Amino acid sequence: MEKRKKGNKKGPKTTLIVCEGYTEENMAIREKNRRKISAITILNMKGCSPIEIIETAKRKFVEDGGYDKVFCIFDRDKHGSFTKALQEVQNLAGQKRKKDRIPIIAIVSNPCIEIWIMCHFELPKSAYCGSAKNVKSALKKHLPGYDENDSAVFRIIEIKQPLAIKNAKALIKLNNDPLQKPFTDVHRFLELL
Repeated sequence: MEKRKKGNKKGPKTTLIVCEGYTEENMAIREKNRRKISAITILNMKGCSPIEIIETAKRKFVEDGGYDKVFCIFDRDKHGSFTKALQEVQNLAGQKRKKDRIPIIAIVSNPCIEIWIMCHFELPKSAYCGSAKNVKSALKKHLPGYDENDSAVFRIIEIKQPLAIKNAKALIKLNNDPLQKPFTDVHRFLELL
């Protein structure tokens, strides 16, 4: 009879994704399926503020006994708690006691997730980034039938993902502040997932 090797065998890595809407959820589901990762839990907090998304992620982390990674994906839009949510993520990461740290990674777009989708076609321009409505309107130039609830969007644009990553990184070089428009760091989600 063979002896089992001793080692540091851990269970599968687990990931929690808490997002604010259908577009973000559709993106997360597409990546989960494309990469064939089963150990991902996705919660859509449709209509919730950024701080509510962070608070839900903290609660789920504790209730479920922890996750290896926790992503909170939300837009700037006109949310009053956007800055507070980003500060809370920094506070959680900076806890002195390891057991008090929660590995939340905030993935944000300003003004909206459609900035990330626009990156698949061009470097988003500040001229049309004043509001989510303007960005969605500009996006229809590239995706005439664009509907934020359409789960097929991310399958359609997937082939252009390298350009999107390049454009998102260029945006950050131009403007490394999520409070400024246009901004998206969705590429970090793809890199860290």
